[in-house]
Amino acid sequence: MSSRRENGNGAAAPVRVAGTAVANATVQVTVQGWIVAGAAPLVTTVTTNASGQAVVNVPAGPVTAYAVEAWKGGETHVTQSVTTPGTVNLTLASGTLTGTVRRTSSTGPTVANAAITVTGGPGGTLTGTANSSGTYTISDVPVASSYTVTATSPACATPNPRKGSVTSGTVNAGSSTTANVILTSSTCP
Repeated sequence: MSSRRENGNGAAAPVRVAGTAVANATVQVTVQGWIVAGAAPLVTTVTTNASGQAVVNVPAGPVTAYAVEAWKGGETHVTQSVTTPGTVNLTLASGTLTGTVRRTSSTGPTVANAAITVTGGPGGTLTGTANSSGTYTISDVPVASSYTVTATSPACATPNPRKGSVTSGTVNAGSSTTANVILTSSTCP
């Protein structure tokens, strides 16, 4: 950690998911033992900027510990304890979304090379491509209660794309969640 001093002691907190900056995440710093040992904790909350950065200024004085917590959308939390003001790098927990893209039903033929778009979670829009067997894997998906997974057939991309969407289950840290997608039609117009 590098030391900073801005209106007292500053705690910088860049927030990331798998190396990608998370804008508009909430960062909360709780300062233990502020000014007078044994005093109630001082809590300061700020929001990260577009670069995933937040600087929290805390008053100068004897401080025994800082608890720096970050979250986005009320779903993904990470907490780190530190004893010296400075930069605290926070990485939100992530999991994996996997699935198979099929035409018209859960037993229909698979769709190779479909474009995959994942929206609705704290990490912004994520993209990927199904393989030649119609299966996809999107890694480093921030933990959240659900996402919308949309698949678009490469054979029918324009002018009338054939798409399918599904809402995933909860994405948990370090685990895989399955979200199979079924396209709305089996043939292009």
